[in-house]
Amino acid sequence: MIIRSLMLLLATTAAASAQSYRVALVTKGNSNEYWKTVHAGAVKAARELTAQGVTVRLLWAAPSSESASAEQSTLVNGFVTQHVNGIVLAPTDVHDLGAPVEAAAQAGVPTVVIDSGLKTNSMVSFISTDNYKGGFLGGLRVGAVVGGKGSVVLFRFLRHSAGTEARESGFLDVIKGRFQNITVVDSIHYSGATYDAAHASAAALLQSQATPPDAIFCSNDISAVGMLQALREAHLAGGKVKLVVFDSSAQTLDGLKAGDIQGLIVQNPFLMGYTGVQTLVAHLSGKPVDHEIDTGCRLVTNENLATPEIDALIHPPVDQYAD
Repeated sequence: MIIRSLMLLLATTAAASAQSYRVALVTKGNSNEYWKTVHAGAVKAARELTAQGVTVRLLWAAPSSESASAEQSTLVNGFVTQHVNGIVLAPTDVHDLGAPVEAAAQAGVPTVVIDSGLKTNSMVSFISTDNYKGGFLGGLRVGAVVGGKGSVVLFRFLRHSAGTEARESGFLDVIKGRFQNITVVDSIHYSGATYDAAHASAAALLQSQATPPDAIFCSNDISAVGMLQALREAHLAGGKVKLVVFDSSAQTLDGLKAGDIQGLIVQNPFLMGYTGVQTLVAHLSGKPVDHEIDTGCRLVTNENLATPEIDALIHPPVDQYAD
């Protein structure tokens, strides 16, 4: 009888343990709207799972800069040492975060990668926008707003940021493949990882051009906000230089409404964070998961800005899931 009771207690304890997880969310940053939205989506998933009887404790951390890959690697390694059950990671560098993820897998800590790609076979799942498609949509929009002719600039983000590099490739491919009368006059300038750096780099880019380009494509929110500020200071905003950007934020939405931005390629960071946690917990629970999940992207203009679908996309319930 005692043995049966002990066995029942052990089985009950094991079942309870199997339904309780500590999940680390490691993003590229934690101060801008995008990463706060990713976190809010992750919190929603954790709350829903907990309400369903699968307790999820979410631990959020990020490096001091989106270019600080060594710092982010230390965070991943630290969570492995803390024996979290799994990690949801938005890697800062397509190469540098591969080794920490592989070490985590060897230690029995699985990783779901979100937002940007990673050169490793050790991830459980990759959840992201189809960034190449997003850049392709950006190129189509640029081609349309300049009437299929003129000069354009690609303002890049960071080297080895897989997501933005895919967007940049998609943009260049559609411009070169579909618009024979459009010339890419500059594609070598990078914004850097902060808004201040992006502003300085954007101003230098504009000053380097003998004449202003007809349009500019920016591959993320940081590069977009920096370029928007530089165009305004150079009196080139308001459509004098057309601006199409990737990501929505308070600044870029204001720019769209003001006529300084002619299109936003908007992804779904809330869904990305939500799906990342849901997928990781499903894997931890022994359920099969998709190896790749596309969370989608849309072109937003002043013409469709007020539609219910777009409004829900650009105004996710971040405050409701602040944690």
